[in-house]
Amino acid sequence: MSNLELIGNKVILTEIVPEYFSDVVRWRNNKELNKYLNQPKELTVESEENWYRQKYLQDDTQGFMIFLDKEKSIPFATIGWTDMDKDNRCCILGRLILGNQEYRNHPGFLEGFFLLADYLYQFVDVMYIHLAGDNRKAHRLNKMLGFVPNQGEMKYPQEAVVNNINQKEFLRTKDMYRTVRKNLYEDLKDSLFKG
Repeated sequence: MSNLELIGNKVILTEIVPEYFSDVVRWRNNKELNKYLNQPKELTVESEENWYRQKYLQDDTQGFMIFLDKEKSIPFATIGWTDMDKDNRCCILGRLILGNQEYRNHPGFLEGFFLLADYLYQFVDVMYIHLAGDNRKAHRLNKMLGFVPNQGEMKYPQEAVVNNINQKEFLRTKDMYRTVRKNLYEDLKDSLFKG
C-alpha cells in the first residue's frame, strides 16, 4: 500500500504512518486542543498503533493526513475524512487539529485545506462537517472555507451528539468550493507563496 501524498508550495499533506504517532498522540491529548474532538479517552502510542493496524488500514472510507512544513519537514497539523461514499459522492471532513500553534498563520496551513479539497472533490460532490455550537474558531474558519449550515435533514444524525457535545452539521458542495477557491485561494496565492 502506498501512502497518499499531496504536495503544495509550502506544505505537504502525507497520510498517517507510525513515524507521526507520537506527534498525533501529544496533540490529541492536549486539553487545550482536544476539547471538541471525538476522543473519549487519553491516547497512547500503543492505542494509536492498534487503531492504525486494526481499523485504519482495514477501512478505505477514511483518510488521515499530516501537514508537514515543506521546507523544514516539521509536522504541524492533521486533517482527514471519514464515511467516504463514492456511490453517493459525499464524505465527512474532520480530524482537524493544529498541533503546533506557530503555524497558525503559516501559508501552508491554509494551503493544506485546498490541497485536500482539490483531491477529495474528485470523488465527492458534497462534504459535511460537524462543529460544536460554541467552537467559534472552527465556525469562523469553516465559514471562510465556504461551509454553510445544513438546513435540511441531518445527513449524519449519529454526529449530532459526540462525547456529550452537541454538534451542528454544515456542508459545502463542489460548486460552493469552486467559488471559495477562486475568491479566496486563487486571489491570495501569489502573495502567499512569494519567495
